[in-house]
Amino acid sequence: MLERAANDNEPPRMTWVKAAPILGVCALFDLLRLIFEWFVIFGPALTITVVGAAFSKFLWDWLAGLLGALIGGAAGFVGAAFFMVIGVFMAMAVGFAGWLFFGMALLISNRRIFKTDRWLIIKIIVGLAVAEIPFIGGIPTISIVGWRLYRVQIRKERAAHAAWQARKQEAEMAERAETQAFVAARRARALQQAAANDNEIPQEESMAA
Repeated sequence: MLERAANDNEPPRMTWVKAAPILGVCALFDLLRLIFEWFVIFGPALTITVVGAAFSKFLWDWLAGLLGALIGGAAGFVGAAFFMVIGVFMAMAVGFAGWLFFGMALLISNRRIFKTDRWLIIKIIVGLAVAEIPFIGGIPTISIVGWRLYRVQIRKERAAHAAWQARKQEAEMAERAETQAFVAARRARALQQAAANDNEIPQEESMAA
């Protein structure tokens, strides 16, 4: 009965295995933000790749690659401001979507984390603000904040689970000691009763004589 009650009251425990899927998606959002933050570089490179692949169907590979490089370089030189604006805008949008995903994931699957860190809401707001700053937002704030929050939760819930196990073991030891004492008391009473019965038999025999 005691063991069943202890199991019912077992505290939940977060592990890195359970946190890995959410942290993996956060890392993906951070990677996309980094790409868009530096889209002024990745944009021309993407243009070179797309143009080269398009011309390779009609021209030799080396010529298609040369044309792609020329067009991509020209696009990067002429459209640097365009790539920068698009990159910054997309990085801000991806950052907002990433933080929205992270907050919703915590609300849906791990509300306990809000009890383990009283500064959680503030950390999320600060991380979102940093993510919306151009170029500085390339820092993987979602992954960093998520990792730190989960680390605090895992450490606290691991300690709580260890304390629960210690209390459970103490209760089980106390129950075994109580059971052993009860059995010993019954055995002692049985021995006393047997001894009393043995003493009554000679007395009855002497009275009969």
